[in-house]
Amino acid sequence: MLIRSRLYHGDAPGYKNGPDLNPRRAAGHTGYMELYTLNLGRHIHGRPIDPATPAELLALADSSPEGASFTAAWDADSLIHEGDDGPRVPRPLPEPRMAADCSEDSGDVVLESGAWLFCQGRASGPDGMADILEWLVRELWWSAERTEGPLIVRLVREDGKTAVQALRRKVSPRA
Repeated sequence: MLIRSRLYHGDAPGYKNGPDLNPRRAAGHTGYMELYTLNLGRHIHGRPIDPATPAELLALADSSPEGASFTAAWDADSLIHEGDDGPRVPRPLPEPRMAADCSEDSGDVVLESGAWLFCQGRASGPDGMADILEWLVRELWWSAERTEGPLIVRLVREDGKTAVQALRRKVSPRA
């Protein structure tokens, strides 16, 4: 089940929208970005593949059949760099610490069931993938959402194109 997040500063009346002014856009992808909550009802499994560069992962996904999916993970502490204006993700992206082919429901658990915060777009290349990851990191920071664990990118082949989903596990509020 998907839950759309509340709207933020990008939709405020009088807010100047434009490719460089609207924080809801990531430069290297096409389309508008939203922060969503995914309540994953079951684990997603995958067969480990050799970690590859983001460019190789995108090429693999682009050449795969409809419905294919791949997952890559980076340790958040080593990927996110704090800057004067908030967190940033490096370009070029380094190789992920883990990559998996999730096209068949077998192998190791790569995404555990539970609540995940994510955004989705279409990357125009490896820098576009970094832009989508950075958009997620910055939106989580801006909205003060509590998350944990690695930063995940999921590449899903749908409608003849590759969707790029950036995810991070949501920390449940304490009762």
